[in-house]
Amino acid sequence: MTTKKKGNREDYIFRNKINETLVKLPGQLNGGGFNIENLNQCEIKIFDYSSQILVDDCKDCIFIIGPVQNSIFFRNCSACKIAVICSQFRLSNCKDLKIKIFTSTDPAIEDSDDLEFGPYNVFYPLLDQQIIKGDIDLAFNYYRQVFDHTPSTDESKKHFRFCDISQAQVLQINVEGVEAKDPPNQQILAALYSFEIYAENSSDMSMPVAKTREDALIQEAALMNQKNLMQDDAFVELSKEENQLNLNAFLNKDAKVE
Repeated sequence: MTTKKKGNREDYIFRNKINETLVKLPGQLNGGGFNIENLNQCEIKIFDYSSQILVDDCKDCIFIIGPVQNSIFFRNCSACKIAVICSQFRLSNCKDLKIKIFTSTDPAIEDSDDLEFGPYNVFYPLLDQQIIKGDIDLAFNYYRQVFDHTPSTDESKKHFRFCDISQAQVLQINVEGVEAKDPPNQQILAALYSFEIYAENSSDMSMPVAKTREDALIQEAALMNQKNLMQDDAFVELSKEENQLNLNAFLNKDAKVE
C-alpha cells in the first residue's frame, strides 16, 4: 500500500518578503492553487500553470504569472506591474496598477483606481503547453471589457484606462534550465498575441476592429532579445522589416534565435 505524499503548504505561498525575486519553475505547481501575501518591492515569476491565485497586500512589485485556469484575485495592492493569462481577472481595493492580461472573461474591478490595462505581452519556454494544460480559452481577449462594480459618477474620471498598443511588442523571457523540446505552437501564438485594435471614433467601443493575424504578429509580436519585462521603456518602436525578421525567427522551426 502506497501513501500519497502530502504537499508542503509553504510550497504554495509567497509571503512576507522585501526586495526579493521569487520564482516557481515549470512543474512546481502543476495546476495547483497559489497564494501571494504581503510582498514589497519584489519580482514574482510563476512559470507554471495553476488553478487559481489570490494576491493580497503587495506593493511596488512585478508579477509574471503563467496561465491561471480559473480566477486570479488581487486585493489591497498598489504600484504594481502585472502580466498574466487567466480565465477570470478580479481586483478589489487596488490602485496604480499596470496590467497586461489575456482574460477569457470581462475583468472585474471594485473600489480601485488608476488602473492601466493592456493585452498580455510575455513569452517564456513551455508557455504554450501550459495554456493547453490549463484549458485556457483563447477565442478572444476581453481585456478591454472592464466591468467596474463601483464606477465614478463623473464620466471623465474613470478608474481605469487602456495603454497605447500601437508600438506594443511581445517580450521574451529566458528561464534558466528550462528549454522546450518542440517549437512553440503557432496557433496558440497567433491567438495569444493577435492584439485587437479598437476604432477610436466608434460610438460603441465594445466593437473591435481586428487586424489580420499576419499584420498583428508583424507589428506586435517582436519578442526576440528582450530581457526586461514590464519596464516603462520596454515598448520600443521597430520597423515592419525588423518585426518581420523577429516573427520569422520565432515561428520558423529551423530558425536559431541568438
